[in-house]
Amino acid sequence: MCPSSAGAVPLAIILTKGQTYECYCQGFKLINEAVLESFCGQRYSNLLLTDQSSAEINAINSVWPKSNTLLCTFHVLQAVKRTTHP
Repeated sequence: MCPSSAGAVPLAIILTKGQTYECYCQGFKLINEAVLESFCGQRYSNLLLTDQSSAEINAINSVWPKSNTLLCTFHVLQAVKRTTHP
């Protein structure tokens, strides 16, 4: 998400054939090409939010090794609700 006068808006949307490491890496590399001078010239975001997808987290760590990843609060709460309520 990127800050704007309208609130936070997505930087990019990646449509993939699947939720695999390879698909995520390819999408993240396309983002790199599209936003070469973004993030104050460092070419990566300091912080990325993700769900619990190990493929996504591993791809983020591969493409942007200096970025920090955090689990999205919404997805964490959704997982807690799913596992604690019948």
